[in-house]
Amino acid sequence: MPRAGVILVANGFVAAIERVRSGSRYHVLPGGQIEPGEEPA
Repeated sequence: MPRAGVILVANGFVAAIERVRSGSRYHVLPGGQIEPGEEPA
């Protein structure tokens, strides 16, 4: 499954999504599945 992600840096900070699952907290970069007809860029 093709996927795309992004690293967004603004004012020295990196954008990340915080997730909490099964009592564990972690961060992931924004992204998702590439839909038919979309380009990775």
